[in-house]
Amino acid sequence: MERLITTIRCVFRLFKQPHKIGATFTLSGTSEPMLVIGIEKYELWHDQIIIWYTCQRLDHEAPTKMVNRKPRNYVVELEIEGKYDDVELKRYGLGSTILNRGQYYKIQEYTEIALRGTDLVISFMARPIYPVGQKEVKEKLFGERRKKLKIL
Repeated sequence: MERLITTIRCVFRLFKQPHKIGATFTLSGTSEPMLVIGIEKYELWHDQIIIWYTCQRLDHEAPTKMVNRKPRNYVVELEIEGKYDDVELKRYGLGSTILNRGQYYKIQEYTEIALRGTDLVISFMARPIYPVGQKEVKEKLFGERRKKLKIL
């Protein structure tokens, strides 16, 4: 099963306008529409800019139950444990999106890195990410289709 909220890596030539938060686009090679809900990180590489976006899949059904939204500055402390060579640990970089107990979070800052026996324990502060409501998703998807068909 594909995740509702995911990270997408996009490469742009310098001085070409990248996607903005709230913009929709389709993945190259697929017809899957995506909505940009955040920017995780970027890198400058020669004449290109590489941007990692937090995106919501528009063709997936958003949860229908209303989640109690916390204030924008609300954060929780989470922790991951693993061996030093575990590839899963590399996924927990600053700005990356993770799924914990059915809720999506964006990692804000590390609070502690410690050893527990031979395992590496990384604690971090993360803020919740909420999917865009189904009504707004349908409006964005409809607008994207109209734009593609050049209908006013």
